[in-house]
Amino acid sequence: MGQVPRNHTVLMGDIVESEQFPSREHLHVVFNRSVDAANQKHGDDIASPLTITLGDEFQGLFSSRAAAFRVAHEMRLELLHEGVRCRFVVGDVHLETPLNKSSAWNMLGRGLAEARGRLEEKQDPNAYRFSFPEDGDLPPLLDAIGSSLSFLEEGWTERQQLYIRESLLSGLDVVEIADRHGVSKRAVYKGLEAANLKLYQRQLDAISGYLRAHESAGR
Repeated sequence: MGQVPRNHTVLMGDIVESEQFPSREHLHVVFNRSVDAANQKHGDDIASPLTITLGDEFQGLFSSRAAAFRVAHEMRLELLHEGVRCRFVVGDVHLETPLNKSSAWNMLGRGLAEARGRLEEKQDPNAYRFSFPEDGDLPPLLDAIGSSLSFLEEGWTERQQLYIRESLLSGLDVVEIADRHGVSKRAVYKGLEAANLKLYQRQLDAISGYLRAHESAGR
């Protein structure tokens, strides 16, 4: 009897137009720091650690879809703060070889090629992509929401980006953000409103809620 495939979620990501970054050395430091921080912070959700496979690409395996997306979103905001644009794909994988717990490398399974194909669609401006072949027509809807998230992010000013990151990733409220930066509460409110935080949060919640409710078949 053959080995039963084991289900995981893959997170793949790469840097957009990395060859045009002003300092390749700085990009290398920022990218490695982001990957290392994600592995350290989310170790309980990671089955095979995020591993840089090429100079500007990485992949890792997670225990759930929602965890993989959460890490993609956090990395996206942190890297944007550093002036680095990136894109991600979250996809179902059915491993047919042993799980490599030390690095996300040298494994085979159904779904890896499909996820890689989604990541390599260079003309797609969407930073959040999904590869769930067993979910029928729903992944394109997730992609559409991901495109909207990406569009909002690309339109933020540096100040709006800062407020959003501190609100969503650090959990600071308006008063704490205002005190930290020596500005008025009204200035923070206006910045968050101009950044469409409420709409952005609704879209994040829609994706996260779907992923929590619909794990891959047979997990």
